[in-house]
Amino acid sequence: MGTGSSSVITISANANFTLCDCSGSNGQHKVGDVIYTGGVITGSTNLWTGGIHIPMYAESVTIYGGTIVNNYIGVFNQATATTSLTIYGGTFSNNRKNNFDNLNSAQDSVAINGGYIGSQNNFNGATINGGYFASSPSNIASGYTIVDISDLGTGFDEDYIEGYPYAVYAVGTWNFAANETAPVYDGEAITESDFTVPSLPEGVTVSGYSYRLVSDTNGAFTSGLPTGAGEYVIRVTLSGAYLDTSEGKTYYSNTVDFTVTIAWKDITNAEVVLGNALTYTGQEQEQTISSVKVDGLPVSYKVSGNTGTIASTDYVLTITGIGNFTGEATARWSIAQRDISNATITLGDTLTYTGQEQEQTIASVTVDGLTVTYEVSGNTGMNASTDYVLTITGTKEHCKKKGKLQIRRRGLRKRISGTSL
Repeated sequence: MGTGSSSVITISANANFTLCDCSGSNGQHKVGDVIYTGGVITGSTNLWTGGIHIPMYAESVTIYGGTIVNNYIGVFNQATATTSLTIYGGTFSNNRKNNFDNLNSAQDSVAINGGYIGSQNNFNGATINGGYFASSPSNIASGYTIVDISDLGTGFDEDYIEGYPYAVYAVGTWNFAANETAPVYDGEAITESDFTVPSLPEGVTVSGYSYRLVSDTNGAFTSGLPTGAGEYVIRVTLSGAYLDTSEGKTYYSNTVDFTVTIAWKDITNAEVVLGNALTYTGQEQEQTISSVKVDGLPVSYKVSGNTGTIASTDYVLTITGIGNFTGEATARWSIAQRDISNATITLGDTLTYTGQEQEQTIASVTVDGLTVTYEVSGNTGMNASTDYVLTITGTKEHCKKKGKLQIRRRGLRKRISGTSL
């Protein structure tokens, strides 16, 4: 198969290094697991002139170390093969693979969990959850990430080797999270007490926060922590990335995003202060609002039900919170009846004594140019007198007003003893 001395195996031309147990019956390779743990294997990249062969009868091949150079790594061309190749370590340079390209039909698999993989290697289709790569790999397993550690060097990862800058690590997550109870808008920016800050390892500190609205997916982050009500992405910037090597290698980025919702402030119990009181004018009027506050916060709002024409104490306006506020508050308001104590009363025709009860008509009642709606009393009389007084009572929009009723004395003749006076 080739020659070798010490820990170096050289595969000669037209020879193969077969990773299996060849003691099977009928000349077949024995079914079993093959483990390769070290040494240098060099050979030809042409399958038919030399290379590492994994026959269909080997259930799995696991490589933990060694230097694998100029080899064609592959199974024999068997569509029913169920072989798997798993790499935990070693340095791979200028290697190709056979039949693993056709994973579905050959039912083969390649998993790279570690090692140093040169850019000239062809391991397309491999599932990658570890290792160091000369060029950025694809097919990274879920829960893992690629990190360019060339600027971090051995101070960050002692296994870093120049020329293999792309490390694949398990992804760790700093557990920054929203509290179970959301903070409520109070006019001030939220603080670290409004969300959960995890314990950080020595040397890792929070260097700053920034935020954007969740809905603003293309928006830039604003430095600091948010104030207004809404759902936010909070970005935490840490003093640096961190590599946890307590169990394997887990990478923690120097930034982490999480969401926090600042709840809208309810205004149900808001204090509504009305503007100037209104008095009937005959025209539609609008009740102004001086201020709306809840827990001392000025409320942003829209108002409805604040217009009216007739005098009434039954008006109710509704304040609806907008912006950082939610809910509704109500307030009663009124248009006062207009005082007609200074109204101008114009009487109808003057009355002259007739011996019959008469009614004093009214031509008009006005106040400040407004025609008064009214009821009248005390406007009937029979005797001649200048002491009659009628009363105008405003209805709906008006108050009371008294006016005088006069019936002129008519010349009377009193017959005495048949003598006219």
